Amino acid sequence: MRLFFAIPLTDSVREWINSLRPQLESIPGLSWTPDAHLHVTTLFLGEVAEEKKPALLEKARSLFPSMRPFNLTITGLGPSPGRNRAPMVWVYFQNSNAFADLGFDLREDFREFVQREETRDPLAHITMARPLTRELDRNLIPHIKTTTPIKLEVTALELWSTHFGENGAEYEMLERFV
Repeated sequence: MRLFFAIPLTDSVREWINSLRPQLESIPGLSWTPDAHLHVTTLFLGEVAEEKKPALLEKARSLFPSMRPFNLTITGLGPSPGRNRAPMVWVYFQNSNAFADLGFDLREDFREFVQREETRDPLAHITMARPLTRELDRNLIPHIKTTTPIKLEVTALELWSTHFGENGAEYEMLERFV
């Protein structure tokens, strides 16, 4: 099963995202992430064998109660970085040392479960939409900045699974850690 750790969104963040959807949904060539699947990925584990899942959950249950709450601040929305592939629509956050530290700590703590080691620095974002084709023009995706700070209070992590069905990726939250 494909697993990842994620930060759940607050109602105020979901409301802000949903307030932007009407002006963005006319962009052709995008598949929009259902509201219930929106999250901030902290560590993508990849394929984890079913027999390793109990050990992973035990480790998570022992580590996460010591997690200190912190805030992420949304700065806006725009195309994902990278010129060599079709863009996604991302919600961006202000750089956060707390988020980066969490990402690096998770990589270290769950190294034995990670399928492919990540070499990039952790970058907090929410994927609102994915391209349906490789030819999507990144100039179609507007850059929208927030006018007032929108905070996401991080007080929990969740373990999610994903699999691909007839309608694309399907997500399921397996356990919440507070």
